[in-house]
Amino acid sequence: MTTVRIFLASPADTAPAREIISQLVHDIGQEPAYRTTLRLELLRWDDPTRPVPCSFLRNPQREVVDYAGDPGECHLVIGLFRHVFGSPLPVEDWGSSPDGDPWTGTEWELHRGIEAARNGKVKEVWVYRDLTKFEMAADTPTDEIARRTMNLVKVGQFFEACRGAQFSILRGINEYVGPEDLSEKFGRRLREWLSKTFLSVPPATQASSTIAATRTDDPLNPDQRALLDCLLQFDDPLDDALVERVRTSPVLGTRSYLLARYAYWSGSAHGRHDRQFVNLDLLIDHRPGSAAERFSVEQRYDSLKTLVAAHGDVGAWVLVGDPGCGKS
Repeated sequence: MTTVRIFLASPADTAPAREIISQLVHDIGQEPAYRTTLRLELLRWDDPTRPVPCSFLRNPQREVVDYAGDPGECHLVIGLFRHVFGSPLPVEDWGSSPDGDPWTGTEWELHRGIEAARNGKVKEVWVYRDLTKFEMAADTPTDEIARRTMNLVKVGQFFEACRGAQFSILRGINEYVGPEDLSEKFGRRLREWLSKTFLSVPPATQASSTIAATRTDDPLNPDQRALLDCLLQFDDPLDDALVERVRTSPVLGTRSYLLARYAYWSGSAHGRHDRQFVNLDLLIDHRPGSAAERFSVEQRYDSLKTLVAAHGDVGAWVLVGDPGCGKS
């Protein structure tokens, strides 16, 4: 299993966005397309499950790097911005940014990720900017107004520097408005990137970040296709080597997941259920109050292929049976 390290760089006013990113990373990591091959690890300075212990002897940015993680040693670095640019770091310890100003923590973390990407250590760097309208309460103290305004100006200057002459784009920025917009855009992009970078296959289409892959047209490799044909069409005896290869094949959606589970329970190490076809009775429900008996058996089939062929107009089937009767 491959561990994918994701570093989240963000100033204090992006707490809701951090929680969205954190939840998406967790949920996507549990989806069938990724959970058997990838382990997603999110590194953030305010992780509630692993708070950074700070020393009174120095700026806490050193503890963030030492304890939470180094953005230059991750696969993906994500920067979040809203209206605050962050607190400046001591120049004597962290140096200055290219424009001569002290680094902020978020700015330094992004720069660290960019430099590592140029050296081939970090695979990708993404920056997301919340375009929600900047507002302050009428009773905000004067000094707080000045501090927030200065931060807003610095955020604007940072993004202005991402454009060149005649507004040419030098760096790509992902803009969003509000939590739902961020969730949709980030979730889709993370799935695409994980699949392309680590699985070399297209990602499963998702209805939402919390719903497992439900594709019924997910791509199958030759072994998965051969097993599916044996089960649904040919009723041939199963080959043990084929079953084992399917058990360890990548899971990219519903069909490949079900095939993997079938292969798992077909192996001798996991119980080896009977792999012979179990006869099916086509049961007709005449609805409550019918003059005839409510349920009646129309016909018995000795092959799934025969059953499906005889009722080609049926859009869905319900398989009913007691535990242990052979439904699998």
